[in-house]
Amino acid sequence: MNTKWRVLLVDDNPDILETLADILAASGLAVDTALDGVQAIELFRAQTYDVAILDIMMPGLNGIETLHELRKLQARARFIMMTGYSGTGLADQAGKEDLLGLLTKPVSPLQIVKLLDGAAAGSGQPRVGVSGQSSASRPAGAESAEDDRAPGR
Repeated sequence: MNTKWRVLLVDDNPDILETLADILAASGLAVDTALDGVQAIELFRAQTYDVAILDIMMPGLNGIETLHELRKLQARARFIMMTGYSGTGLADQAGKEDLLGLLTKPVSPLQIVKLLDGAAAGSGQPRVGVSGQSSASRPAGAESAEDDRAPGR
């Protein structure tokens, strides 16, 4: 059993990438980052990941194309996709993929943690806690507006 989730975070926006990576790492995840699909594929060839979190709209390989390539490399990896453009053809296509979740930006790290906790239930994978508190499991895609708020708000 892994002691930490190994996560690859892929987004072409370096500010979003750095912010999410820092917060997820502080939650106990082992996080690597990639700025595009090609870099993500290179990392998937070199390292085993439990989860990849992919932006859908990226230059070069988009998130869907990257997802398909990553699945060829690591069939056991799970995926979360995020987009700032709901209602686009790519977002619609992502909704048809086998994902832990499809999130709309701005993405709350708490949403990601809850998706991972739901995936961990019964998998033998450790649950992820935020500030030492375990979050309730919820089926993938069942995020609510409350999930976007930080505790105590």
